[in-house]
Amino acid sequence: MLFLSLFAGILLLFLGRRFFWLFVALVGFLAGFSAAGNFFNFNNPLLELLLGVGFGIVGALLALFLQHFAVLIFGFVAGWYCTQSLLLMFGLGNMHNLWLPALIGGIIAMILLSVTFEYALIILSAVIGAYAIVDTDIFPAQYQVIIFAVLVIIGVLFQFKDLTHKPRPVKAKHRKSSH
Repeated sequence: MLFLSLFAGILLLFLGRRFFWLFVALVGFLAGFSAAGNFFNFNNPLLELLLGVGFGIVGALLALFLQHFAVLIFGFVAGWYCTQSLLLMFGLGNMHNLWLPALIGGIIAMILLSVTFEYALIILSAVIGAYAIVDTDIFPAQYQVIIFAVLVIIGVLFQFKDLTHKPRPVKAKHRKSSH
């Protein structure tokens, strides 16, 4: 499971904006995987993986066929997951008392994603990708917040650079007509 979270985090960190359907699928996977372990207490890695994959498939299908609906739903899910993850990382609560801040974070992210799609997608995917990488516990606990912040900055800068470096159309040369 460590490899899957690390791989999903890297993809979100660097490619979240470029491949919206991938962003939605990976957020669905991470949210489903997290919900299976934290809310449903499955304590079974296979069931956690299956729920994560199921959420991911539903998310990808929504993103491909119902993009506007997917933006709203997964904007909310991404905001919920992001808010909850950040509060847990900073030690500001536990899984059972974070529902109200996570609900507010979900609503804010849903609105931001529907209004400023490109920029909100870059920031949300970088934050969720960085958290997925740091949450693997491969980094010492005392450095996780610093590594998280550095990863978010790298991911946002990389995706903004990709956004601003679109190829320019080639201008056609004007011919003088001889009338």
